[in-house]
Amino acid sequence: MSQFGTALASSLVTTGVIAAYVLLEWVSFIHEYKGVPITPWNPGLGLVFGFMVLSGARYAAALFTGVVIAEIAVLHSNLWWPIILGLAVIIAAGYGIVAKVAGGYLRLDAGLNRLRDVVLLLVSGVGGAALVAVLVCLLLLADQKLDFADVLVAAGPLLIGDIIGIAVITPLTLRLALHLQPLLDNISLRMLLELLLFVTVVIAALSRSASTPTRPCAPSSGSSGLGRWKRPRPRASIS
Repeated sequence: MSQFGTALASSLVTTGVIAAYVLLEWVSFIHEYKGVPITPWNPGLGLVFGFMVLSGARYAAALFTGVVIAEIAVLHSNLWWPIILGLAVIIAAGYGIVAKVAGGYLRLDAGLNRLRDVVLLLVSGVGGAALVAVLVCLLLLADQKLDFADVLVAAGPLLIGDIIGIAVITPLTLRLALHLQPLLDNISLRMLLELLLFVTVVIAALSRSASTPTRPCAPSSGSSGLGRWKRPRPRASIS
């Protein structure tokens, strides 16, 4: 393949990953709690983190782009532009550094052929989620979008949502990316149609639940899930 063809294919894959991230952010968006998008996990992050482990820095840029698009198009964030960009930088840089350390210095095998590699991937995900959760909360505290009580409520679900997304989706992404051709050689048209039907039903069900009002519950947000924290509205005084 020519250099132009390789660059074009790489750009198409990166664009597809960004689009998949935004779609997964939309699918996992359930409802709001005090302006915070509620989601039990963050599959989009798990997907992009897998590509970051495989191919490095350009997918950190893809995660940055995806976070900005999701904040605007999915979450309809009311945050100031510099704060949105700051959140995106924290998330992309935090997970980018973790992926670089795991793949480069700790020699994580992306094929996950040993138990050591599976454990290292999970530990890296936990470390990245903790780092990002702390930095995001500090940024929003500095901008006075959160107070300390809000941090105690939001940090745990933020951390857990990211960890679950990485633990579930990242190993699947790595296995599929590294063994895609044998899988395509063995898959039948019927299996492909059944898979597409299953995905369509799941997305439709999640979309329906997202549009159905639900009772508030404890928040659980993805990596960009704090994008809609707002200042509390003052209560009307009774004269």
